[in-house]
Amino acid sequence: MARQALDAVLQHIRKVAAGSHKGWQDDRELLERFIDRQDRAAFAALMQRHGPMVRSVCWRLLRHEADTDDAFQATFLVMLGKARSIRKRRSLGSWLYGVAFRTALRARAVAAQRERHEMRATATAPAEPWRDAAWRELCTVLDEELQGLSEKYRDPLVLCYLEGRTRDEAAHQLGLSLRTLQRRLERGRELLRMRLSRRGLTLSIGLLATSLSEQAASAALPAGLLNLTVKAALLHAAGKATAAGLISAHAAVLAKGVL
Repeated sequence: MARQALDAVLQHIRKVAAGSHKGWQDDRELLERFIDRQDRAAFAALMQRHGPMVRSVCWRLLRHEADTDDAFQATFLVMLGKARSIRKRRSLGSWLYGVAFRTALRARAVAAQRERHEMRATATAPAEPWRDAAWRELCTVLDEELQGLSEKYRDPLVLCYLEGRTRDEAAHQLGLSLRTLQRRLERGRELLRMRLSRRGLTLSIGLLATSLSEQAASAALPAGLLNLTVKAALLHAAGKATAAGLISAHAAVLAKGVL
């Protein structure tokens, strides 16, 4: 009797888990809707899904609002330029993570060159400069080594730690079983820990997981930036020059350089 009750509970849980993904459109479906029909809603959904992670990467490397917004817009302009040739459409997060990282690095080099010639009027010194610099360096090294992992292990880490997806959501999005996803997460964390140790950073698996998760909340996605970028993307995809007024010259240059 107890066994039958347990089986009924397990069956109910499986039904709930299967139903939780109803109505969910994966990245491939959304990207193809935008490519084929220039569907504004599809592009907006992709930006809402991955935008916070993209902006978070840019913010960690740049720590300047205007530069971060430019790198953010440039990342999605690169996605537009590469949309038809993106191979892993089912999980766009990891691909966007790599583009955002490279774009932010390029933007940081430009900013460093600019700072050698002029002081930023809006810059404010942090209360504890050494602490801010140390955290920024840790984040940079983490991003560099995470970017160096193979897609097999980077994809689950990006989804679960940088985008805050549940294990169920990540497994569904990657087309994996929960058991396989868990194995890849564990192996990915271990590989990342080993790569960091070679850089002189010794972190336990628990601390590493915490550091990755804390990065996910390091920057919010302003609604105005989202709407502006969606509008510019639609105009850009349609080949209309008016998109130039919605994208900064710096963002356009960054995107061209990354492309």
